[in-house]
Amino acid sequence: MYQSPRFYIVAFVAVLSAGLLQYSLFASIGGPAANAILAVLLVLALLTDSAGYYLLLVAEGVALFTFFPGFDRSSFALAAVALAVFAMKHYFLWRSALNTLIAIALGTAVFYAAADARFLIQAPVIVAQEAVYNCGIGLLVYWSLQRFIS
Repeated sequence: MYQSPRFYIVAFVAVLSAGLLQYSLFASIGGPAANAILAVLLVLALLTDSAGYYLLLVAEGVALFTFFPGFDRSSFALAAVALAVFAMKHYFLWRSALNTLIAIALGTAVFYAAADARFLIQAPVIVAQEAVYNCGIGLLVYWSLQRFIS
């Protein structure tokens, strides 16, 4: 796990960059938009042990996720999924890219189950496509952080 000041700065910038990416045109390639904030938060949940700093990252992610004041179901779902993965990370069998893929794929499904279960049931293909996009973003972030921080 990473605890250096350099990691904390890079993690903060990664969440900020995910927020910018999420609302750019690049986020929706061929249909559904990726949830870059969720993907980055879940990667960081697996890479840090500092609960206090991770709470700050989740707060940053939720603030970027909702541009308008307030706290809706999707904001709650984002925070809940991110914090759940952080709390359960010690139960994962491996500390690798495979954990990242599993956390992001399941996290995307749980996010939609909590935010809008009807959409998950009515459009499972779109949710699956978004999960694939999120996994791609997550792997890029995971490998980038591994190389940059090491």
